[in-house]
Amino acid sequence: MLWRSTIQTENLEKPEGFSPETQEAQVGDAIFWVNEDANVEHQPCPSLDAPTTWCKSPLQGPEPSNQVNLATAGTIDYLCAIHPWETAKIVVANPVQIGRQASGTVSFVPQTVDISVGQSVSWANSDWEPHQPAPLSGPSTAWFAEPIPSGEVSGPITFGIAEEVLYRCVVPGHDETGTISVT
Repeated sequence: MLWRSTIQTENLEKPEGFSPETQEAQVGDAIFWVNEDANVEHQPCPSLDAPTTWCKSPLQGPEPSNQVNLATAGTIDYLCAIHPWETAKIVVANPVQIGRQASGTVSFVPQTVDISVGQSVSWANSDWEPHQPAPLSGPSTAWFAEPIPSGEVSGPITFGIAEEVLYRCVVPGHDETGTISVT
């Protein structure tokens, strides 16, 4: 998926800086920024030590940046090289697909996800029915208050300790299961 973020300081009716302030994405997604200011340059970067990593030069309004591919799970804190007080972050989650196989059964793919402590997982529902992943050892609403609708991607769930988490779909009549191995 390709995500769009904006940067602006001139329109006082909108939030100043990056919008959204926190972007949720999956490994394999990409993001680009658009400068919405007419008279102020902005330059998104991962750190002041690497101001040209993402944008070789400052963005003029309403110029978009090139896309940045999100190849690794984790949280990317970033800022504007010109205005370092403008900050934001991207939470890049490990993707799990919920989909119907050729046999007609629904499964989580991959069935086992290996992640590191502090990383996140999000689920993309490519099935025509809603699905609601939940840990076997917790309530059905432990991760999501409602099922993930068809065609939607869940928000990320972050895992803070090393453990093996067995989970299932809690929608009545569904029996798909999966494992998240956190090391």
